[in-house]
Amino acid sequence: MGKGYIDIQQEEIDYRNELRQKVISGVKPTEEEKLWMATHKEFSQIYGAPFLKTDVILLENGADYQFDVTFIQASHSEKIYPWFQAPCGIGKILTDVELTDYRGRKTTGKPVKMLAAGINMQNPSFRFSYSSDCDVLVVGFFCEYYDQKLHIKTGGYSSGADCLYMLREDIGTNRILYRCKSKYAEKFDSLAFIVEFTKKAMRTGDGSLS
Repeated sequence: MGKGYIDIQQEEIDYRNELRQKVISGVKPTEEEKLWMATHKEFSQIYGAPFLKTDVILLENGADYQFDVTFIQASHSEKIYPWFQAPCGIGKILTDVELTDYRGRKTTGKPVKMLAAGINMQNPSFRFSYSSDCDVLVVGFFCEYYDQKLHIKTGGYSSGADCLYMLREDIGTNRILYRCKSKYAEKFDSLAFIVEFTKKAMRTGDGSLS
């Protein structure tokens, strides 16, 4: 495959489609199926080639990690930013910067299950820690755009139905470059950022660090 593409397991794409059809038909997925959907990459094949909707970073179960995120490019004119999520709420994300939830409430130092990072090119890097009670961290992005059919400003997450896609490129040990495409962009240059992660410690059975 060309640079920027990733190896894709077709059986995983087929299995997700099978589970999606199961839900559409009114059959509730099992807990194991829900966990599988939450901990595996999600693709879209709307343009033929499968592009990422969400990615997963594989980690070691029971380990604590430090993540450093650096913004490289943000050519999109509206709001656009990456997000990171503990799948099914399994795991904790912690940062020392002030966070604002969807209700406008501000907190500092409180663990969260999902972290969305606004872009500030004057201060293009930020850091967070992740206590992994699962073996993955989910990555996606949010994008505002002007809907050319509805003539309104709207937005969506890459994990949703919006035409938002990513490419992943592993550029070093535990270093990943993501390039994102907004809904009406022709190239994957709406947003680019690098994620670098380091294992800090393992947790023992009583929850303490080793």
